[in-house]
Amino acid sequence: MNFNWRIYRSTLLLSIFLLISIPQIMTAQEVVDYEEMVKSNWDLNHFNSRYFRDNVKGTQLLFPEFALGRFITSDGQKSEVLFFNYDTISKKLFTRKADRQSVTNETYSISLDSLIVFETTSTSQKEYIRLMPEAFDTDRPYPTIYQVLTTGKYSLIKETVKAFVKSKKAFSVYDQSHSDSDVYKPVDKYYLKSSEGKYQAIKLSKRNILAVMSPGDQEAVLKLVKQNGLKWKGEPEIVQILQGLTTG
Repeated sequence: MNFNWRIYRSTLLLSIFLLISIPQIMTAQEVVDYEEMVKSNWDLNHFNSRYFRDNVKGTQLLFPEFALGRFITSDGQKSEVLFFNYDTISKKLFTRKADRQSVTNETYSISLDSLIVFETTSTSQKEYIRLMPEAFDTDRPYPTIYQVLTTGKYSLIKETVKAFVKSKKAFSVYDQSHSDSDVYKPVDKYYLKSSEGKYQAIKLSKRNILAVMSPGDQEAVLKLVKQNGLKWKGEPEIVQILQGLTTG
């Protein structure tokens, strides 16, 4: 059989072009030494040096800076006001006291039910809840923290994971001067609780949300959308629609 070098060369060049053109998405760039953290508290500078690097934009942490808030256990016990952050990849929760610089790794030996985040630049607050895998209609390997967007019959929650996206590799002087940095890109996943009490993954679209609802609720929500001139566009409008159904 004759080997066609022209086809081989064309295929090789195409493969190289695809490899350098498509960003590579990875779960993490480095492994953080959690064993070291457990043995002794990290100071804030040490902690930040592990999570914030000059050659990478963003962080795999949920908040760019430690957020002010408190957490509530499943039996209703409230913690003191703390600064805390959450690793969206390893699912680790970190806290530090307001008057100290030390950072502690809080394990899930604490039965964590919810986190309340107080916005430092406004009077608003966000609520995050820790849910076990059995709260979902499909298998999930571990408990995770979700932002609570709406509550009621059809509760909507959001999970944010920071995906590591590697920058395009530079092959020329032009590429070196125009290449972007590696970046942690937030990826949001949404889950809606059905009337059966289980959360299921959905896309924020009219069809997906109506599919979870009973016929009577479908009719009510379509009427609400029409009356308020809503378009089922984006998270804010979806939240408005579901809140209107709960309070209407």
